Amino acid sequence: MTPGAIHRLSREQADRHILVRVRGVVTYYSRRSYVDRGIYLALLFIQQGQNGIYVRLPYRPLLRLNCGDVVQVDGITDAGDFAPVLISLRIRKIAHRQLPHAPFRTPGDLRDGSYDSDFIALRGVIRSVQNVETTSAYAHYFQSRLDMAPRQTVLTLVDQGSTIPVRIPGRIADAKRLVDAEVTLRGVAGSLFSAQRQWRGAQLFVQTPSQITIERTGALHPFRLPVSAIAGLMAYHFTGPLQHMVHVRGEVIFADGKGTVIIEDQTAGLILRGISSSKIAPGQFVDAIGYVSPGPSAVSLTNARIRPARSGRPATPMRLRLKRLNDRQYDASLVTLTGTVAGHGASGEGAWVDLAQGKRVIRAVLDSSQSRHWRQVHEGARISVTGAFQRHAEKGINAMSILMRTPSDLVVLRPSASFQRRRVIYSMLWALLALLALALPPLLSRLRQNQRTVSDLRDQQKLILNSAEDGLIGVDRQGVVSFANPAAAGLLARSPREIAGRPLREVFDPLDQNGQPYAEAQWPVQITLLTQTSQQAAYELLRRGDGSRFAAEYSCTPLRDHDNRCLGALLSFRDVSKRFELDRMKSEFMSVVSHELRTPIAAIRAALGLVASGKLARQAEQERRMLHLASTNSERLASLVNDILDLDRLHSGKLQMVPQLCSAAAVVQSALDNIAALAMSNHLVLRKQCEEFSLWADRDRLLQVLDNLLSNAVKFSAPGGTITVSAAVVDAEVEFRVADQGRGIPAEMLELIFERFRQVDSSDARAKGGSGLGLTIVRAIVEQHHGKIWAESQAGQGSTFILRLPRSAIPAPPLAPLDAALPQASAHA
Repeated sequence: MTPGAIHRLSREQADRHILVRVRGVVTYYSRRSYVDRGIYLALLFIQQGQNGIYVRLPYRPLLRLNCGDVVQVDGITDAGDFAPVLISLRIRKIAHRQLPHAPFRTPGDLRDGSYDSDFIALRGVIRSVQNVETTSAYAHYFQSRLDMAPRQTVLTLVDQGSTIPVRIPGRIADAKRLVDAEVTLRGVAGSLFSAQRQWRGAQLFVQTPSQITIERTGALHPFRLPVSAIAGLMAYHFTGPLQHMVHVRGEVIFADGKGTVIIEDQTAGLILRGISSSKIAPGQFVDAIGYVSPGPSAVSLTNARIRPARSGRPATPMRLRLKRLNDRQYDASLVTLTGTVAGHGASGEGAWVDLAQGKRVIRAVLDSSQSRHWRQVHEGARISVTGAFQRHAEKGINAMSILMRTPSDLVVLRPSASFQRRRVIYSMLWALLALLALALPPLLSRLRQNQRTVSDLRDQQKLILNSAEDGLIGVDRQGVVSFANPAAAGLLARSPREIAGRPLREVFDPLDQNGQPYAEAQWPVQITLLTQTSQQAAYELLRRGDGSRFAAEYSCTPLRDHDNRCLGALLSFRDVSKRFELDRMKSEFMSVVSHELRTPIAAIRAALGLVASGKLARQAEQERRMLHLASTNSERLASLVNDILDLDRLHSGKLQMVPQLCSAAAVVQSALDNIAALAMSNHLVLRKQCEEFSLWADRDRLLQVLDNLLSNAVKFSAPGGTITVSAAVVDAEVEFRVADQGRGIPAEMLELIFERFRQVDSSDARAKGGSGLGLTIVRAIVEQHHGKIWAESQAGQGSTFILRLPRSAIPAPPLAPLDAALPQASAHA
């Protein structure tokens, strides 16, 4: 099947995926990819005879193809996005020859899409050269799915008034020489279409600059072209010979700052479009270059560029009547009209006024950038308007307007009669108001004083509500919240707007001290509203905005007016969760301490009782064992009391830290010396790995920390094991490590062992000794040095306690009182 036959297929036929084999010459190939339906594709067009076809093939693998290569493509047909295409299944290069003959076509020939994908020749004038650096993955929504690769040069070709984009891969060296040049191009015709497959124009794909033939060079210095009279440009035939760039000079009579500028010379006016400069103002003289383009009114220049001119002859406004403006010679000229105001107003484009002469009306418009200085005009007033005259087509009807430059272009010659009458009436009203102003000051002064009094009372009430620490909520007789102070909103974790207007029971969602919802008649707030008596609740669970609950106590008092009628109730409540939690913690602390004290005291009492009874008088060995038991438990009791006192002094601030510059190696060595005898008796090896550096800390407390950690390591290590103490500088901190080879600590206990009276095994207190507060004291000392401590361990493989302190740490202020913290347990000690 030939490319022409594939093109003639209907969409339904092409969509059947007919298996075909096509042989043709490559007329365009780009290795650069574009995205189509999420797939990267390359661009390939082949030509057989007078017809071409677009071949859709994946971006990879990259094919080594060039223009002129003869290829054989085995593939299937597809409906494509605009015209039928060929999807490549296999492609094979056969030979190479010259590109086929490119027949000349005109822009009119390309309008029906019949030459889509064909290799053709176009002739025209290059009006612009643009480098394009990006590719849109959805380019078909704007122009074509064949929008090319990331780097390409886009030429704007104009022929017989039609504009065609020409796309060339890469950048063209010295591309400026193509501007305004008359050229012949050979390339592949493409179509621009929308997402609905509507044809929007044609484009041309050219493989290399060698396919561009310059028939006539353009002006290298356009501003050096001879200056043309604007009136002479109107005689151009836009469907005739190719038009080149022209050079005109004139005075700016209008500039809107949005790209439209109107200039006028001694012959006529001209519209410049696409001017990017915002510094152009009326009254300036400029040189302009561009391409002549027809318009609904005056001739305009497209692709225009301007630069200031040294001098020129100022434009003089022509005084005309409306009926003379039907002559097109005044289009884009500076004119002055006199007439009566028939209407006025403002829109997004600026202010406007309709000027009437008899039955004829024309609209004068002032740009939005100047309309803030617009002065009010009234219907019926006689005015004079100066500006650029413009004729344009609007909804198929010829319309005219005057584009004013500044507000001073409108001059009021005579106010309207109605305005003069209104001015007299306004003068009388102002006189009456002046008389009233003289009589009203005493009354106004008293009114302001009353308003200040009311405002002061309202501010005082608001200040009281906002300053109260307890939550205050007012409800009406139906139990709906009427107001809430900031404290109430904070306790409920809601904003005052979320609370107001909702039933209080819905906001509180109260539960009694047993965690059960209240019956309707037993809720204290409901009792107050029904019986109009004050009620109190010592403990009630209320719900916050995030769903959590807190314990609260409150009192509910009825609100009454001056006639003793009940208007609702006032609820005052506070959060007592901390108080109940503190009572619980104190109770738990006393329970744990009493248990820990009772055990050694009972052992001491039993042992001393046996000795005192005399039953062991003849059993010296048993008596010594009882006395040793009493001595051991006395030491345990003393250690427990000392640890509790140390922990209390740490939290109350009575145990002050004394920072000093100390040697880390010396502190580690002292700790090892203190534990050496105990380690030797347990057949343990002590190892030291310490760098020589100093730090700022309380030496005695740091030594106490290391002593406690080493004591634990010895206590929980099997005979023959090794205990390693290391000290090093890590970043801006110092790090101490105490590692043993003992039984290890379960993962779930690594954080819990630092709590009060918490040990890995509850039998350790009796078997190993210790109060269970050692690691709690260690953590408290470390935190007062702005440091941190944690443990790393695996069961059966030993434990490592890691301590990090800042090198220049200054101990922190005392911690919170001991009875304000959780009486949880201590670790491993």
